[in-house]
Amino acid sequence: SKIFVYRITYDIDGHEIDLSWDQVVRRCTSLGLETVPLVDKFIYSGNKEEILDKCRKFNQSVLTDKHIPEGLCLKIEHPTMNKIVKYKTFTFCHLEGIQKQDDNFIDAEDIA
Repeated sequence: SKIFVYRITYDIDGHEIDLSWDQVVRRCTSLGLETVPLVDKFIYSGNKEEILDKCRKFNQSVLTDKHIPEGLCLKIEHPTMNKIVKYKTFTFCHLEGIQKQDDNFIDAEDIA
């Protein structure tokens, strides 16, 4: 197993502050941690389908062929907004959905 960092936040007076991607890379380097692989950088044109088409191209794991493809995190960096949205593959959503139906399942993302 390995851990890859895709996001670092700080809580400043009750406000969640996201580091930019460059800051995440620098901080991870200083701590000896690995970031998720960067697969593309682009400027959003306002066309939602264009982004979905880019995401759909990644239908296999970029980490290893021994793991199902989970999807991608899209990091949006703008002077007025810093946000991450996730694009999950059909396979991942299907398997996650089955797992979440178990009454004893605890999602680490939900409790973090």
